[in-house]
Amino acid sequence: MRKLACISIDLEGFPSLCRRGGIDERRLPPAGVTAVGVRAPERFCELLDRQGVHATFFANADDLHDDASALAVAGAARLGHEIAALFLPADERTRAAIGGAVTRIGEVAGRRPLGFRLLEWPISAALLEILEDQGLLYDASAPFPGFLAQPRTPYRPNPRAPAQTGSAKLVELPTSTIPFLRRRLDGGLFVTLPRPAMAALYRSLRKRTFLGIRLQGADLLDENDGLGRELARKRRALSLSSATKRHRLGELVAWLQHDFEVVTLEEAALRLAPSLG
Repeated sequence: MRKLACISIDLEGFPSLCRRGGIDERRLPPAGVTAVGVRAPERFCELLDRQGVHATFFANADDLHDDASALAVAGAARLGHEIAALFLPADERTRAAIGGAVTRIGEVAGRRPLGFRLLEWPISAALLEILEDQGLLYDASAPFPGFLAQPRTPYRPNPRAPAQTGSAKLVELPTSTIPFLRRRLDGGLFVTLPRPAMAALYRSLRKRTFLGIRLQGADLLDENDGLGRELARKRRALSLSSATKRHRLGELVAWLQHDFEVVTLEEAALRLAPSLG
């Protein structure tokens, strides 16, 4: 089996980023409220399609009640990108809420999502059961905060303790990490490192058999998109120009194409599942 790399993009909006950064979201310029949902899919699609790569977009169902955001996500789906379900830390995680989110995303994307991601929070045994009952193929929430000994490569979770290996029907596809830094491979890391350091980091990863890289929709936006100065000061990657970040991430995608087969998380889960028992 060829080595697989997966690129995923979390369409987490500026309001949520403000809340997680301790910033009053009411300070956002009006244009920033829906900027990620409306602009990020188009910009990422332009970058990825130019290089012939498909990715997985994680969309929050509540954001898809905004018509412009729904149209942008639907456009990504029509181009062959996967649309999966994104839940924020404050989102209700009941059976009804998850079922409603799956339905809404399916309406927008043209097919039910098969993937799930919960930001910055471990999935529980109860949540894992709900995800399996919904017919989801994989979860991509790991690595879970606070669980240092959890698997770092794709695995089937333990139904009673999802941070451990077990026999669940669903597959866990963790975002890859840098062991000595205990940091996820994310867009902010790749766009802010000096280029020699970025290249050295990538060389240390290229022999892995599975590589999961997590980007944020905001990674291709900048202050001109209404993110506000306070949020830009909190997150260095947001203070860089969209053009600079587009060049850096385009370079990363080209490297991945050279060393891996780049597929969606859904495709990776389908291929890996038989070997995971």
